[in-house]
Amino acid sequence: MFSRFFDAKTRANPLRITHLCVEVLAVVVIGAVIALAANQLKPADARFDVGREYFKKTPSTITGNPDSNHGDVENDDALYQLIDQAETMEAFQSPAYEVGQCIFIDARNDTAYAEKHIPGAYQLDHYYADRYLPELVPICAEAERIIVYCNGGKCEDSKLAATDLIEAGVISEKIFVYVGGVVAWAKDGLPFERGERLSGDIVYDLEE
Repeated sequence: MFSRFFDAKTRANPLRITHLCVEVLAVVVIGAVIALAANQLKPADARFDVGREYFKKTPSTITGNPDSNHGDVENDDALYQLIDQAETMEAFQSPAYEVGQCIFIDARNDTAYAEKHIPGAYQLDHYYADRYLPELVPICAEAERIIVYCNGGKCEDSKLAATDLIEAGVISEKIFVYVGGVVAWAKDGLPFERGERLSGDIVYDLEE
C-alpha cells in the first residue's frame, strides 16, 4: 500500500527505502501510544478492556430492568413450550402437583413474590438467577413438569427464567411458560399465597 511513496530514484537507493520504513514504523508506534493514552483518560466504564468479551455468543439476547418485572427478550420460544389457562389449571389441580412432580416457578422479584404468588410456587428472579438456581436445579431435575410464569401480558421474565433453567441443564421438554401469568390467574379468581412459599396464607381475588 506504500508503493506510491517509492519512485524510481528511491527504489534505487536502499538507504532511502530504509529511512522511509523507519518513518512509517515511527508513525504507527506514536499512533498506538496516543491511542492508549487517550483510552486511559476516558472514564473507567468507557475504556476499552482487552480482557473483556465484547461479543459474547449466547443463545439469546437478554436485556431489561431488574426492578421492572418487564424485561425485554429476544429468544427462541422453541426452547420451551407455551401453556394456556386451561392447561395451567389442569396442572394445578393434578395429583402430580400435590406430590411435587408438577411445580410452578414465579419469575418475578422479591416484592412481587411476597405480595402474591401461585400457592407452592418457587421463585426464580432472572436478574439474580445465581441466588436461586443451586436450589432449584435439583428440584427441577426430579419434577416431570415445570411451569414458569410472571405477570403475563408484555412481561417477559418467565421466558428469561425458563432460559436460565435450560442453560443450567434442566431438560427443556419439561419446561412450560404460562403466558397468562398472575393477571390471568387473578382474573379467574384463583387462589394466591402471600409471604414465603408454603406460608399457608391463602387469599383470593387480588387482581388490581
